[in-house]
Amino acid sequence: MNRLIKVQDIPETLWESNNQKLLLPESLVESWKNILEIRGLLQQATEETRTGEIGGISEEDTHNHYSFRFNGSCARFQLTFLDPKDDLKEVSNAFIKSLAGYDVFIADIPSGTGAASLTLLSNIAQLRKENIIPRLPLSVKILAGEISSTAIEIFQQAFDKIIGTLNSQQIDVELKFQEWNIRDKDSTSQLVKQITLYGNDSSDKILLLANFTGFLEKDKKWDEVKDQFGEIFRHFSGKSTVAIWLEPNMNRVTKNFWPRTKKWFKKTFNKLLGSDEELPIETSEAYYNHGLREAIERTGVAVVKFNTERT
Repeated sequence: MNRLIKVQDIPETLWESNNQKLLLPESLVESWKNILEIRGLLQQATEETRTGEIGGISEEDTHNHYSFRFNGSCARFQLTFLDPKDDLKEVSNAFIKSLAGYDVFIADIPSGTGAASLTLLSNIAQLRKENIIPRLPLSVKILAGEISSTAIEIFQQAFDKIIGTLNSQQIDVELKFQEWNIRDKDSTSQLVKQITLYGNDSSDKILLLANFTGFLEKDKKWDEVKDQFGEIFRHFSGKSTVAIWLEPNMNRVTKNFWPRTKKWFKKTFNKLLGSDEELPIETSEAYYNHGLREAIERTGVAVVKFNTERT
């Protein structure tokens, strides 16, 4: 498969080719730093190191994840989007094709503090700034489904800080939030209703799912929530749609979570979508700059692109 953006065309502002290292977009890092400072979190985020923060409903859980894992989440999405190691051609092309121009709808679930959408848009803006992709008018609608009110507040704050950078590259964005609890069937039905209403007029649609395994695997909630996932996929499928699901590249993801989830998807949607594709698990790893201090960390992704397109 031919790449839409070749590895050699990725700018040094996003990928240091000699050092094989990701650099997060400057506008994204600055907004992160500014919000940490406003919320009194900058010192701990700069001076401390913690692992295992997966976020949650409470303000404390959200603040801890934002302080210590936000940059890692951003790096994971940037790794997937740019694919500098040439491991994820199909997924990277799907993102770039949808986000290159005109209009696109993104359902970002669970959105958390916005790492996925903000990283994708910031990278598109940087690629446009450096003339890697054309500066065609791009209209983006984002529906962010999230259970944490603190995460929603932070996402909105971060969005407000980078929107000027996006607008300067002819990227117009509308951001809407929907409080969503995956364990609640009524809540999921409301999310699906908003996805249908808000994304109806967009020519391309991306269902972006990420970072569920902390909840689904560690807390063993798959059987409780699989029907809700079924409702989301069923109503999202249609013309010019793609679903991309990213998780950290860990054994419990590649050996347990993905094989079971792929089997469920093919069994549930084979007749609806008329597809018997193998749904490959694509993985990649890379180093990235911390952003707040002189440190290099590692991120990895295990991602599956689901074919949800039907006429």
